[in-house]
Amino acid sequence: MFYCSNCGTKLKDEYKFCPKCGKSIENNSEKTDFDVLYDDVVSYIAKEKKISISLIQKEFGVSYTKAIKIMEKLEENGVVGPKNGTKPREILINNKKEDKEEDIADKIKANVEDIINTEDTTSSYDKKDINDNILLACLSYLGLLAFIPYFIKTDSKFVKYHATQGINLLIVWGIYTLVDNILGLIKVKTVVVDFGTMVGTKLVTPIWISLPMGIVGILLLVASILGIVYVCQGKAKELPIIGKIKIIK
Repeated sequence: MFYCSNCGTKLKDEYKFCPKCGKSIENNSEKTDFDVLYDDVVSYIAKEKKISISLIQKEFGVSYTKAIKIMEKLEENGVVGPKNGTKPREILINNKKEDKEEDIADKIKANVEDIINTEDTTSSYDKKDINDNILLACLSYLGLLAFIPYFIKTDSKFVKYHATQGINLLIVWGIYTLVDNILGLIKVKTVVVDFGTMVGTKLVTPIWISLPMGIVGILLLVASILGIVYVCQGKAKELPIIGKIKIIK
C-alpha cells in the first residue's frame, strides 16, 4: 500500500493510475531519490495528518533546502495548504473517507479472523484414532444423532471431543428454537397489498425480531457444517463461539 505523489490518495500495488487524479503510477525503480523521498513524505502526511519543514528535516534527515523544496511540491500538488503564519499547514489529502472505510474493513476482517481462529488441539490426538472414526464423529453435528457417538464410542478421544461439542451445539439449537418460538408469538398488524391495492391486514412477527433470529439460525447451521468439515479434515478444533460453551463436558 502506498500513496499518489500528486494528490495523496491511498493506492494498491496493482494500480497503474491514481483513481482520483488519474496520475500514472510510476515504477519505484524509475524514480529519482527526490521522488522516492517525496512519496515517503506524502505517506507520512497521510498517516500522521501533520507536516512542517522542521518535521521533514527531523523525520527524513534532509537539509533545510531540500525540506523547503519538498514542502513547495507538496503545496503545488495540493497535498498541503499554503503557509499560514505560525499555524500548522492545513492537510488537504482527501483520503480520510477511504482511510475510515479501510479501517472499518480491516477491523471487521480482524474480528472475523479472531472468531474463526479457535483452539486447535489436533496434535494431541492419535492419528489412527482420527482416521478410524471420522465417519462416526461426523454424526456429532447431525442433531440428535450426536448422542450415538457420545455413548457408543467412549474409548475414542477424537469422537468424544466432537460428540461433546456437537451435543453442546444441539443444546444451543434447542435454546434458540425455544426463544424463536416465544418471540414468534409477538405479532404486529401489517397491510396486505395486491397489485397496488390494499386488500386487508394480517398479523406478522416484526422484522426487528425475525431478521436477527434468522441470522442466528443461519450461524448455527454454519457452525454445524463447520464441525463436519473439521471432522473430515481430521481436526480437533473448536467451533467459533459455540466451542466455548461447555454445558456437557
